[in-house]
Amino acid sequence: MPTRERRRQDRLTGLGLAIQARRKEVGLSQEQLGEAVGGGQVHVSRIENGHHAVRVDRLWAMCDALDVTPAELFAAAAEFSKA
Repeated sequence: MPTRERRRQDRLTGLGLAIQARRKEVGLSQEQLGEAVGGGQVHVSRIENGHHAVRVDRLWAMCDALDVTPAELFAAAAEFSKA
């Protein structure tokens, strides 16, 4: 059974991969997404790589910029976490 910290990291990684996949699908660069959410390219890169958790307000802003609902994003993240 995975440890609590391992599950947390798997979830962060899954969410990051889901954000990255959707960002590429809609044709945005990390810089463009960062500008849309007020976080910058480095911030987006850290989130996509699972090195940084995303705040709820920024998650909503990302969903708006990516034209996806949080539920859809989390469903994709769950799939990435299983892989």
